[in-house]
Amino acid sequence: MIEKVLEGWLDSATERSFQIPFAHLLSNQGYRVLHITHHCGLEMGKDIIAVDSNGIPCAFQLKTAENGKFSLQTWRRINNQIRDLVYLKINHPSIGNYNQSHRSILVTNGFIKEDATRAINDFNATLLTDRKRPLETIVKGDILKLAKETYPLVFPSELRDFKSLLEFFLEDGTSYLPKGKLANLLESLLYLNDLNSKFSNKELGRKIASAALITSISLTQFSKELNWIAEIEGWTIYLAYLCAVAQRWKLKEKLWKSQFELAETAIFNSMTNLLEELKGRTNLIEGEPLSDALFYRVRVTYLVALMSILGIWQKFNSDNVDCEFISDFVLKYRTKMLLWGEGAIPQILAFYWYYRKIDATSKPDFLLAELIEDITTSNNPKSKIESLAPPYYQTQEIILHKLGIKKFEDIFKGRSFFLKGLIYLFTRKNWKQKMKILWPNATYIMFEEFIPKENWQFYLWRTSNGVHKAEIPRRTENWKDLKKRAFQIEDDILPQLLVNYPHLLLLFICVYPHRVNPSILKCLDDKLMNT
Repeated sequence: MIEKVLEGWLDSATERSFQIPFAHLLSNQGYRVLHITHHCGLEMGKDIIAVDSNGIPCAFQLKTAENGKFSLQTWRRINNQIRDLVYLKINHPSIGNYNQSHRSILVTNGFIKEDATRAINDFNATLLTDRKRPLETIVKGDILKLAKETYPLVFPSELRDFKSLLEFFLEDGTSYLPKGKLANLLESLLYLNDLNSKFSNKELGRKIASAALITSISLTQFSKELNWIAEIEGWTIYLAYLCAVAQRWKLKEKLWKSQFELAETAIFNSMTNLLEELKGRTNLIEGEPLSDALFYRVRVTYLVALMSILGIWQKFNSDNVDCEFISDFVLKYRTKMLLWGEGAIPQILAFYWYYRKIDATSKPDFLLAELIEDITTSNNPKSKIESLAPPYYQTQEIILHKLGIKKFEDIFKGRSFFLKGLIYLFTRKNWKQKMKILWPNATYIMFEEFIPKENWQFYLWRTSNGVHKAEIPRRTENWKDLKKRAFQIEDDILPQLLVNYPHLLLLFICVYPHRVNPSILKCLDDKLMNT
């Protein structure tokens, strides 16, 4: 059955949507993947750059087959790209010899028609005269063979898993990604819910690669609709589960690092594609302005967060992004951000950390004070204002509640999962007098947090295996003691593999706001403010 699903996915895939899983296939075949394009004008016919097991540089050009067939018409349309693929040398810092001859491979998810085959043979005859390597081809059958060799018997075996996978094909690609469903599918595939499972390193490597393919299949409809946010969230969830496998079984870095980097590239490419879309838009309204009123501010909040993360990411990535546009965009829309629930706080903090990098005044710090005031006002037990829902409630649930479509009880008074961490962040900035004003109202709110029992369980979407902590703050607090605690970080309650990737850790808490604790916020503050 899974072969039919795989074949159906490949038939409907675009060159963008099968680019990442194809890169994973190459990695598992012994290739060292160096670059994956995000389809801009500078790709020069090279969608993927890799080095094969013999050390020969390889350039791949991926093309979607129309109606399952790669025709002569298609060949003629892409002829200039193919010439760039073959004749332009690979210019990449990881390839030492710039003049080294490279392999050129055309990849299509269909079959090559006879007339196109003849044209390719004629082209290769010309290449022989020019002393160039011939153009190689990889077609649908080759991809399926590679996939079956790489992923045998490591697909979901339960009927409900197949059902969940197939349901993704029915998703409206313009809507929210069902994050919990994707997480459950990956968790089942990777056997993370079976605490007695034992696997060899080879099996675990294949499972990680299989999870990448399952993620791609699940994102198919979203990719078709160019739903960049869904792609970003989907690959972030995959990355989280990859980290869970690596940490749980204490895998050596060489066994998971290449897959990690491919997922990181997929996220970065989707974020830069989102950036390009935003540059081409005159507004951020979707549909009718009146009906989009509430969705609009929720959407803007997330977009400002993602652009802020991309701006921060530039510090850790050699690829250039339009930093001027990012700065203009986040400053233009910052007043439209909405604290729709505690799940929005990581998004607002993403803007805060970026804001501090572009504004040296006290304005960014007082954004923290505003968040503290909002929580202590809304969640005060005596307040008549509706309280902020905990981070376990997702965006779509909050919107349905506010629209009166699916109401839930307001039982969140007197508690907060973020207030303690926000107080520590503000205390770090040494605003003692302002903190004196904020503290009394904060003492009416119970500080809550959930700490998974095992560190690798931080990456799970849901787990009941852990400790729920609740702390009642003291009515009076010594400033020196508060400040001392504000700089103390409990390393054992951090997602260890993401600590050295603060841009990814920040994105992780935007997708997984329910995994935040004060130490994670303090760690991010240290990492982001010192770069």
